Amino acid sequence: MIPTNELRIGNWVLDKESGNAFPVISVDKGGVLSAIGYGVMFTRLAVDIEPIPLTPGVLDKCGFTSLVAEEANEIFDTWYMCGQKILWQHDNGFCSYFMDEIDLTSLHQLMNLYFALTNTELTYDPHNP
Repeated sequence: MIPTNELRIGNWVLDKESGNAFPVISVDKGGVLSAIGYGVMFTRLAVDIEPIPLTPGVLDKCGFTSLVAEEANEIFDTWYMCGQKILWQHDNGFCSYFMDEIDLTSLHQLMNLYFALTNTELTYDPHNP
C-alpha cells in the first residue's frame, strides 16, 4: 500500500490484482484513486495498489543513463539525466545527489522528488525496452 498523501497525479503505481503498472489520474481523501490502463478508467482503494520498485530497468524507462563512478575509493553506479548526476545506487536502493539523506525505493518517490527539484514531470514508459 502507498499512503495517498505520497501520490501525485501522473505517478505510476502497480495494481495488485493485475500486476500491471498504471498512471494515477486522481486521488481522494478516502483513499480511492483512479487510473487509466489500456484505455479504461478504473478505481482502486489505496490498499489495492503497490509502489513500483526502483531498479536499473525502471530508471532506463525514465530516460536515465548509467555510468560507473568512483568516489572515496568506492565504486558504484551513478545515474544521469541531461548531463546531471541525479542518483547513485547503494545496497539498499538509490540515493539522491541533491539530498544525500533521502533514500529512494520506489518510482513515485523519484517522480515526486524530480518534480520538486526541476518543476518538470519525470516521464516513465513501462513499454520502453
